[in-house]
Amino acid sequence: MYPLLCKMEVDRQQVLLPGNMPVTRSNLGCFVCIGALVITHLILMAVLVGSLASVAPEVKTTLDDVRLMVPEMHKTLAELGVMIPEIRTGMKILQQLCNSDSQCHV
Repeated sequence: MYPLLCKMEVDRQQVLLPGNMPVTRSNLGCFVCIGALVITHLILMAVLVGSLASVAPEVKTTLDDVRLMVPEMHKTLAELGVMIPEIRTGMKILQQLCNSDSQCHV
């Protein structure tokens, strides 16, 4: 039984990385740093998702309002497209009237 314990201790000391590289202090330090960065990233992502979840009802209300407004805006733009030529014609007539009167300043 004693030789088996010695063999287990030797196996624990001979932990190898992929590519048969032994675990060194610098490798272990790199693993700890990478692990800390991953955990920090996960925490920050959880905070971000939590803050977005608290805003989600407001966004839904805003999107519902936008769905109602878009058709009205489309109608308004169509009416404006009809009115613009009329406005231009009116401005040309006003310019002609103003050119004939010396007291007019546009």
